[in-house]
Amino acid sequence: MVPVLMASLGGASLVPHPTRVQTATVLSRTVTDEAGQPIADGAFSAAVVRGFVKDAVANSGPQDANVLLLLNAKVHERWPGIIDEPIVMAQTSAIRISLASPYLLYKTQVAEAIRKMESPTDIAYPTVVRVSVSPTTRWAPDIDRIVLERNGVIVEPLGSMLKPTELVSPLGAKTRVRAGSVFYQPSAFAPGATVRITAVTTVGSNFVANLDEFTLSHIH
Repeated sequence: MVPVLMASLGGASLVPHPTRVQTATVLSRTVTDEAGQPIADGAFSAAVVRGFVKDAVANSGPQDANVLLLLNAKVHERWPGIIDEPIVMAQTSAIRISLASPYLLYKTQVAEAIRKMESPTDIAYPTVVRVSVSPTTRWAPDIDRIVLERNGVIVEPLGSMLKPTELVSPLGAKTRVRAGSVFYQPSAFAPGATVRITAVTTVGSNFVANLDEFTLSHIH
């Protein structure tokens, strides 16, 4: 039954004539991904994120810095807590090891397109998580490989660009240690499991990082 609203005037009830009571049809809009599949409320969607960029470009223009600001505001409004900065897993005076979520990679590409005065609307949403090894001095430990474990089971990377890189001190002394990135499927970081990342050094102690449930829940 459709409720009928009654107003009171001086003790007399004003009731609309039955023939004038009309039911209203509520139109609901189902949000779908790029394949046309419906997206559940609250579920993360790369298609929705890309839609935010298209809307921002339509309002501000493709080279406007506001595109990035509008993107971030919309994304954080819809998915509070989403990780959009590097997750630092290890950092010393000589090396930094960090993780970049797909959204951080996407946001970086959008910013780069704007800098180059190109339209960011056609940028595909990344389907990888990147672990970066960045030595900063020749005293940095040499990272032989990155090992990701999910519930104790090793997850193989999609690819690795970790390779020997020459570092030179201010006095000209040279050394070679590995630097670069290793890429994994986002599913390796899905919540509901124990996820550990180990940077295995050629000598000395390894760097080990355990990702908690909150972090895993906000890597999109």
